[in-house]
Amino acid sequence: MPRTLFKNAKIIVGDGTVLDRGSVLVDGRMIAEVAPGIREEPDMEIVDCTGKVVMPGLIDAHVHIAM
Repeated sequence: MPRTLFKNAKIIVGDGTVLDRGSVLVDGRMIAEVAPGIREEPDMEIVDCTGKVVMPGLIDAHVHIAM
């Protein structure tokens, strides 16, 4: 599966940490790493997220429960 590096984003981590220019590495369908800087490798797809906010791990948890 391809590896994609989202870089230069403002990242809001689930514990409340904010990285002003961080990177998120996605390996296939899984988040492999979230860090202030991740080294690019030749086999990665690179997405420049300058000016964007990324919230890794945010899922659609919207449900309706009927009685």
